[in-house]
Amino acid sequence: MRIHTTGADCLVTVCVAATRPETLPDLVVTLKAQAFPNWELIVAAQGSNPTLHAYLEKEAKSDDRIRWIQLDHVGKSRAVNKAAEIARGEILAFTDDDCTADPTWLEVITTSFRQQPDVGVVAGDLIASKSVSGMVSTCPATRTIECLYRPSGHAPRAPAGFYFGGANLAVRHDVFDQLGGFDGFLGPGTDYPAAEDVDFGLRAELRHIPMWTRPESIIHHTNGRRYGILSVHRHIRNYALGSGALLAKLRMMDHVLVKDWSPKPTLEVVMSLPWAPMQSARHLWQSRYLRWSDADYSRRFQLSEDFLSQLREGNIAPELV
Repeated sequence: MRIHTTGADCLVTVCVAATRPETLPDLVVTLKAQAFPNWELIVAAQGSNPTLHAYLEKEAKSDDRIRWIQLDHVGKSRAVNKAAEIARGEILAFTDDDCTADPTWLEVITTSFRQQPDVGVVAGDLIASKSVSGMVSTCPATRTIECLYRPSGHAPRAPAGFYFGGANLAVRHDVFDQLGGFDGFLGPGTDYPAAEDVDFGLRAELRHIPMWTRPESIIHHTNGRRYGILSVHRHIRNYALGSGALLAKLRMMDHVLVKDWSPKPTLEVVMSLPWAPMQSARHLWQSRYLRWSDADYSRRFQLSEDFLSQLREGNIAPELV
């Protein structure tokens, strides 16, 4: 395994896929306030939003650390992969356009890589924004544990509680390239709009890449709360669709986690309805979407040698950026 020598003056490239001109400025303000100064920001603007483009053009002219590219189509994974292609940094840091960064975010990341030269991935917490009292809402969040995980063995399994999300993730540039980036057919903007971050972590695990989760690395989901029953429904559905596609990938990989990601048998859930009606009903509802995406992905895709999605012969590819 390559041993890195990340110095205190290394360059960090923050890669962001953007569609929200109303919230992206909040993130940029917190990047400019970072305790660690040696960063650049590359924003992959998805679609043709003149307000977003005008804001990015203004920022790029006023701060030479900020660059942006315009992509015609939506798809977070492909967008940040494009940003990574032109990144100059030894470290790539990923977050979202509805987030804000704690002032020490990049400092914690770079210090972690410097302290553990063999580590390829550092990830931290995503803190949910507060809800408005009395309103139905959801806000994606991630709570990590302090864990330095060095995968080993033929079928490695992470320690209990080890998990990270894509909104607070940093990867050495060469490790990101080695893994082939994020799977372009998973994540927001695709037919399976979640689980691209879990998939990335599992592929890193299979390559025995050391990973360190650090709760003191903090991103706030400042503008990420979704309000209303329809928004909550969409959020839960999207996670189920992404999980179903990931389950199909795990099965193709003959992965030890297939059972963990498989839905419970329908009869078992129905039998539990009298004791846990809300939980069981939600499980039945989510399982419907999960099973559909599992079957759909299995029909349409196969895996490359690097465990990335490839369309099977005869299937039509979504237009790629």
